[in-house]
Order: sequence, then C-alpha cells, then structure tokens
Amino acid sequence: MSCVFKSMNNPISSILIDSNSTMYALTRDALYKSINKGINWEFVRMGIAPESLLFAALNSSKANNILVAVKNIGIMKSEDAGINWKVCKIDGLKGREIKIIRANSKVCFACSDNTLFTSMDGGDNWSVVDSIKKI
Repeated sequence: MSCVFKSMNNPISSILIDSNSTMYALTRDALYKSINKGINWEFVRMGIAPESLLFAALNSSKANNILVAVKNIGIMKSEDAGINWKVCKIDGLKGREIKIIRANSKVCFACSDNTLFTSMDGGDNWSVVDSIKKI
C-alpha cells in the first residue's frame, strides 16, 4: 500500500523519525521534513536531479543525521537535518544502484544487486563486505 501527500503526486518510499521527533518523508523525486508531528511539511533541497531518490535512513544515535541513496550518485549524507549534503565515499559502487540502506549508530549498511556495503564511521566511508558468515 502506498501513501501519497495531497500536495505531491509521488508515493512515499520512506518515512523516518529522528530522536528529536523530526519526521522525513522520501518520494522518488523529493525529500520532505516536518518538525511539528507531520502537520506541515517542507521541501528539503539536496541539489540533485528529480526522480533520483531511492531510499533513506537515519543514524539512530545522532539527531539530524540522515543518509539518502541517490540514483547514479551513491549515498548522500546530511548531519544538520538536510540543510547541507555531501556525497559519501563508496568504493565499488560505480554503475550500481543502491536498493536498501540502513543505519544504526556508527554502523551503516547498503545493498546493491548482490553486493553488501558497510560503513563503520556513520556513513562517511564505505567498503564491500567480502563475506557474510552464518550465525
């Protein structure tokens, strides 16, 4: 089931709430932010082409930290609730599209096709996971 804002024509792919109760809603072409429990939403400028956004994740241990997977770019990170953005360094991602992104404290994961990427520093630097051990 998809949910659509009345003022938007795109379904929401991610809804996130950070530790300050700031809400983020991601559609395929925009990121929106609410600081009043979803009553009002504002457009978050990322400086990228429309129809490029794929998935979003929050760093659960740091308020205002958000990661967004962006088509043909990789992962972008904001540490100030979406005011400023930087492209994260990901070796081996060229030509791949991020399918899933998750973050927990400083450890972050992203998946592309059959490749798992991990970051141990909150999303600044990423590397390919060589093998996955069964638990």
